Amino acid sequence: MLDAEVDSADHASLLRHDVVRGLGAWAVLVGVIGAGGVLARTRFGWWYRFDLDLEYAFAAVISAVALALAGLTSVRASLRGVAGAALTTVGVLLVAMAADELVGAHEWFEARSGVDWQLLYLPVAMVAGLAFGAVAYRCRAERWFLVPWLAGAALWVLAQGLELVQWDGDVQRAHYTKMMLVEEVAELAGTGCFLVATWAIARRRSGATSGG
Repeated sequence: MLDAEVDSADHASLLRHDVVRGLGAWAVLVGVIGAGGVLARTRFGWWYRFDLDLEYAFAAVISAVALALAGLTSVRASLRGVAGAALTTVGVLLVAMAADELVGAHEWFEARSGVDWQLLYLPVAMVAGLAFGAVAYRCRAERWFLVPWLAGAALWVLAQGLELVQWDGDVQRAHYTKMMLVEEVAELAGTGCFLVATWAIARRRSGATSGG
């Protein structure tokens, strides 16, 4: 019994270390990208490459790669026994979001249908919400997984709320640039939270399995 308690404490300590280290590194990356996005809107010139609102620009590619990695690490964690099919579902959806981010599929669907893409994607969002909630419930004892997992969700909800109020039809509303910058940074930060959480717990579960 004592050995099991020690192993559990060691697992929690190592998981915390991985999460804190990963989030710190990701925060630096997000800060650099966010600063580049501000400079793209204020300095112009070659800084336009860092504009957070451009398709196929640096930030968009980083966002797509981050989403894909978060999806793959989610699937990897599920294969290590974390949350089962629910986390696999989240992982598949994150990879699909990465592809969407890269090619701008949601904008294409909106242009073709004349319906706001957030409304078109509502069924997908509902499935994602259910799967996400199931993962949070099943991992409720893993505090150092749960904290970044919930933080990532909160940041994505914030980003989608800002996306919703940025536009009046096809017209940009007042303070569009400020809202867009916060939205894009929140999305990237939220994706990083998912990536770090699933990477850390998959790594620790893998270590526990090999060690056992």
